[in-house]
Amino acid sequence: EDNVDVSGEVVGWIQDGEWLEYTVDVQTSGTYTMELSVASGSSSPGALNVSLNGSSLGSFDVQNTGSYGTYTTLTISGVNLSSGNNKVLRLDVDGGKFNLDFIKFTSGSGCNVGASCNDGDLCTTGDVIGSDCNCSGTLIDNNNNGVCDLDENSDCTGIQHPYNCEVGNIPGIIEAEEYDEGGQGVAYNDDGTRDGSTSYRPDSNVDGGASAVGWIRDGEWLEYTVNVVPGTYTIELLAGSGSTNPGAVDVSLNGNPLANLDITNTGGWGTYEAFRISGVNLSGGNNNILRLDVDGGSFNLDYIEFKLDGGGTDCTNGQYAYNCEVGSIPGTIEAEEYDEGGQGVAFNDNDSKSGDTSYRPNDNVDVSGGILGWTRGGEWLEYTVDVQSGTYNIEAAVASGSSNPGNFDILIDGNLLGNINVPNTGSWGSYTSIFLNGVTISSGSNVILRININTGNLNLDYLRFTPQQNFATNLSMDSKQEVEAQELGKGMEPQNLAKANIELYPNPASEQLTIQLENIKGASTIELFNAEGRLLETIATSNSDQDQLISITHLKTGIYYLRLKTGDTSIVKKFMKI
Repeated sequence: EDNVDVSGEVVGWIQDGEWLEYTVDVQTSGTYTMELSVASGSSSPGALNVSLNGSSLGSFDVQNTGSYGTYTTLTISGVNLSSGNNKVLRLDVDGGKFNLDFIKFTSGSGCNVGASCNDGDLCTTGDVIGSDCNCSGTLIDNNNNGVCDLDENSDCTGIQHPYNCEVGNIPGIIEAEEYDEGGQGVAYNDDGTRDGSTSYRPDSNVDGGASAVGWIRDGEWLEYTVNVVPGTYTIELLAGSGSTNPGAVDVSLNGNPLANLDITNTGGWGTYEAFRISGVNLSGGNNNILRLDVDGGSFNLDYIEFKLDGGGTDCTNGQYAYNCEVGSIPGTIEAEEYDEGGQGVAFNDNDSKSGDTSYRPNDNVDVSGGILGWTRGGEWLEYTVDVQSGTYNIEAAVASGSSNPGNFDILIDGNLLGNINVPNTGSWGSYTSIFLNGVTISSGSNVILRININTGNLNLDYLRFTPQQNFATNLSMDSKQEVEAQELGKGMEPQNLAKANIELYPNPASEQLTIQLENIKGASTIELFNAEGRLLETIATSNSDQDQLISITHLKTGIYYLRLKTGDTSIVKKFMKI
């Protein structure tokens, strides 16, 4: 209902005299640095004046950045702000002809050259400790939070040190691609030349990209610096393989063997499964070396997770996690793995048991083949989970053969996250994925995830919580870099995938992208997502096999995804904006 020109998460088509206002809280009085992310292809872009409650904070002179999709950051330091709520931040355009992404305020006036500073002192992005400040260490403001994050409990000047100087934590998730710095033979061993994305950690020969390690060979290994809380753990390794003989991973800590995890064929290089072992005892301590040794190879590795067994709960009385294995968000929650505790405590089921009566035989919950079915209105199930705070895309894998399918609510500790409306998928065994995108969840241990079924007539396989920045974690690592239908919108049978297709060219592209449709029957819709999984645009197409030409000048440089949906077909392709 607004006339403001917005596309792809940026404000564009800006003209002289336009302005925008934002209601903000200034939490702390102090000196701030303003950062403005802008792009322009004009020879005379103009300027942006910034004010707060009518008082000028400064003016940014915008320069030609090379194109309207090439963004740069402009900085003004030494901005004094007084604390207060419901203040009005205003951006006034002088000249126009640029695109505006964001304005950022960072506390701290920055370190003066030669001034002394300590770990935790305020600084600004770009201050180098030891150069602009007389502190030991090599880090700048690593996570852009306005604080000099000196060393982060680790010596980041040594030969081997954590990636980005951010020590991993156990319990927690260790991303495979975030192995230590230090190079070949020190922090890792890679047998061969670089495959996969060469732009991610370009100085390393480790194969893969920013979401997983792939092209793994026998004898390779990776090391990670981690801090450990003592306890008994379940180790979970998320891996994918299309090989008939994928191999195994040996896990050790400070040279002491912890586990050997055998990897099996998961059905595809982009289809990931969790391989677990429980009852692993760890001693506490900082700056330990976690090592993953490859035995056999032929699989892709996403992450390794350490979960305290039982999550500190009593797994003998009352309500507790199924098999005493607390679920994790991010992660996948299988519908049939609801909590122990019985009727009226961990679940409510309104009829006698149907389906597989041998599965959890003392419960009336209707399960068959790992699927929750025979659902009725008023039923509910609860799951004990540990949550890492963040913004998530929630995927619900559902099916219904009813002409009047139902819906269900998803809650965390009684707080509604969203509602899933289940469509008729063609049959009770034809599953599709329904998404709730951009759901913010606070961190917590042993919190209760609850599914309230408002009206039945639906089957539920699982709920998957994926951080928006990891939207494309399950990319298959092949030359096409293609996400198959089952990864981002189930419902297309494998035999149909080879018949229907879309191709994108040029790729990478800077201004326009041609979408070539092949064997697409009926009217279709094309959706544009950013790398975090946020839906940016929807493009309707009426002529099935006619090429579509779209402009991408308004997009920032980076990775994007196009999803074509027509009938029961869903195909996703990746492209790069340069």
